[in-house]
Amino acid sequence: MKYNFPLQRVLDLRLQKEEALLKEKEIVEKNLAQLRALLQEELQCYFEERQRFNEFLSKGQILHLPLLEKGLEFRKCRLVEILARVRQLEADVHELNLELKGAKQDVKTVEKLKTKKEQEFWENIEMKERRMLDEMAVMRHTRRERGEL
Repeated sequence: MKYNFPLQRVLDLRLQKEEALLKEKEIVEKNLAQLRALLQEELQCYFEERQRFNEFLSKGQILHLPLLEKGLEFRKCRLVEILARVRQLEADVHELNLELKGAKQDVKTVEKLKTKKEQEFWENIEMKERRMLDEMAVMRHTRRERGEL
């Protein structure tokens, strides 16, 4: 005999949702790591260009300064864009963590219900078996008293 949980489909769907959220979180975290690396590279480039700008400034070579200033401004804008995207992805990861926590709680709740219902099922089966054995014992005892055995 096998126990069939009536809400198995619900449990399966909740498990699928949890798995999908885990995969999505993994992808977002991977993108976030790549963006953070890009941010580091851009920051390094900005500092190098800033140092180059300061060197030209200290040498009095003002002819190149407008071009270097434009390059620095471009790097700043790029850094701001990347930083905004990093913050957005961090917020997405936080939101996914909250959703994942809720999904895990949903799965845990349904699994507890399944365990409880399965335990009740087996206890009911055991109780029916005991009742049947008791009835057989009573019938056997009654037959013995009547002399039928």
